[in-house]
Amino acid sequence: MSWQNLEDFMQITSYSKSQIAKLVKKGEIEAKNINGELFLREKLEDAIVPQETQNNSLVLMQETLQKVLDIHSKFALAKDEVIAVLKNENEFLKTTLLSIQEAYLQDKEMLKYLHKENEEKQKEIQVMQKKYQLMWDKAKKPKE
Repeated sequence: MSWQNLEDFMQITSYSKSQIAKLVKKGEIEAKNINGELFLREKLEDAIVPQETQNNSLVLMQETLQKVLDIHSKFALAKDEVIAVLKNENEFLKTTLLSIQEAYLQDKEMLKYLHKENEEKQKEIQVMQKKYQLMWDKAKKPKE
């Protein structure tokens, strides 16, 4: 930790002046006077944080983690719901497509049948026309 003036050090560590004085006497905090202003820094690399601040940080981390887990579980439930809806829609579309294909095949068969019937009727008409023509020709011939 770098050198901090007294006010900044108190803000960062949440120590009171009396706590700082005790820690300076114990040698846990270094102090020096520069141009009449007191500068402090912790001797250890790890920050000296009061127990209350550590507990508050721990509680905050636990609450944050719980919120993240709650959000994650909500997203997981929403994902499962979306997947279920999409599966149902997919099944509906598949059933509809199969019905359309079946109707198409039936229509195709019906068209084949009607085409065949039409050809047969055309042949019958041709036969009838020939008979009519023959009969008409006989009727037109003068009797000798």
